[in-house]
Amino acid sequence: MRWKARWPSPRRDSRRGRAGNSVAWLDVRRQDLPEVASPVASSVDLVLSGDDARGQHELVKPGLAGHTGRVTELGRHAPSGGREQIAETRQTYDLIASEYARRNSVAAAEVAERLDELAASVPAGRAVADIGCGPGRDVKMLRARGLHVAGFDLSLGQLQASDVPGLVQADMRRLPLRAGSVHGIWCWAALVHLPREAVPQALAEFARVVHSGGSLVMSIAEGDGAGFEVAAPYGSDRRRWFTRYREPELTALLTAAGFSIRNVRRHRAYRDWLSVHATRGPAGGPSEEAGQWFSGVMTG
Repeated sequence: MRWKARWPSPRRDSRRGRAGNSVAWLDVRRQDLPEVASPVASSVDLVLSGDDARGQHELVKPGLAGHTGRVTELGRHAPSGGREQIAETRQTYDLIASEYARRNSVAAAEVAERLDELAASVPAGRAVADIGCGPGRDVKMLRARGLHVAGFDLSLGQLQASDVPGLVQADMRRLPLRAGSVHGIWCWAALVHLPREAVPQALAEFARVVHSGGSLVMSIAEGDGAGFEVAAPYGSDRRRWFTRYREPELTALLTAAGFSIRNVRRHRAYRDWLSVHATRGPAGGPSEEAGQWFSGVMTG
């Protein structure tokens, strides 16, 4: 099985001796599939998806004229917990994508401070995953801080709402990343859309893909209960699912997943939020090679 990545910007092709689109192939053996993810590059046009043990994933450069990448159907491989709530929330985000991108184009001070904190905790040149990246605002901000960043979101509409490259359509409970391949995870106001029963699986997946000692910075709605809310701030009558947490429950979930809490903060933006900076404890130590693999494909 092969994945094919094509970079749209002209570059010198050493094989042909002239400028052209560079094409790179990644060969994968069947026995390697559970460990292998589709390659991510910061200027990828499209990647023909591979069907691995964690599901199908499609890389897109949203908004690129003439893009012909196939939209992969994720539902066949998606975990079953909270399927209806997640599906409706995904559909809502598809529909409000343009307005969402417009209204959230400028990051609040709390977001910028937390981005600085994550960037300071990640070794120079290492990789970060923005999980629940939406149109990619925070992907750009992390890249501006010198990090290799790939963004992941379940909503294709959100990924197509900007021209940020290197975004991947994926379910946060089954990420197309090797174990230990990132040194940091940013998950801002995204985990909130999972039903409570699905959150432990997502946190376990975060723990799987982040390097031992790596950082997780995330935010989630503070409060009690859960339910659908109408997306009225974006001029829509469609609904999104919100699950709210108190600090003791959230920190207990993170600890159970293998994270140590560094700090917890509170802020308000339309609602009350908890934000957490946590560190992945040792878990057998993923190899240095894994981090180099992600960084290499990010830089092309």
